Amino acid sequence: MDRTFRLRQGGATLAQFDTVAADTAYSQRQKYVFGYAVGGGWEYLLDQKWSVKAEYLYLGYDQTISLTPTSGTTLPGSHTAKIGLNYKWDPLSLIGFR
Repeated sequence: MDRTFRLRQGGATLAQFDTVAADTAYSQRQKYVFGYAVGGGWEYLLDQKWSVKAEYLYLGYDQTISLTPTSGTTLPGSHTAKIGLNYKWDPLSLIGFR
């Protein structure tokens, strides 16, 4: 039995950004922005109930929000990395179904 699981992921994102500028006049803008997500991961099965995992995800937006003619905010991308220990909990086993 192969105990290793590898994954690749990709898709679309929708995020809300709130920006504020205070040069000559105070201005605020709220904008919803579409972006993209790419990443991957790895999981290894230790036994029937336990596994370890590592995942990476990048959310990219590649846009600028302009508040005034002289100011703008470049939206950053977001990098996330996770490592974890998983336990498969089966509630049906408590009442004798498995």
